[in-house]
Amino acid sequence: MASKLAFQLSEAGVPNRYSIRLVDRKQIAALAQDQGFRKPIPLEPIVVVYDEGNGELVPVESFDDNTPSGRIAMKIICDTYADALKEIASRHAHGAQSQL
Repeated sequence: MASKLAFQLSEAGVPNRYSIRLVDRKQIAALAQDQGFRKPIPLEPIVVVYDEGNGELVPVESFDDNTPSGRIAMKIICDTYADALKEIASRHAHGAQSQL
C-alpha cells in the first residue's frame, strides 16, 4: 500500500480522546488481504489519547502485534499518526484561541 490511509478523526466523548476510523473501503480490503484475511473485515475505530504534555498519541486499548488484527491496528496508527496529531494539535490551538 503506497498511498496514505484515508481516515476520519472524531472526538471520543472524553477530553483528549479521539477515534481514528478508516474511510476507504479499498484500503481496508487491502489491509485485510495483506494480513491473510480472505474477505474484507469490519474495522473498529482505534481510540487514542492525546497527551498534551508530551504531544503524543497513545492507543487506549492495547493490541497484540503478533496477531493479524494487531498488525492492522499498528499499521493504522503508524500511517495516520502524524496527520492525526496535526489535526488534534490544530483543534487544541483553535480551542485555546476561542477561550481568550
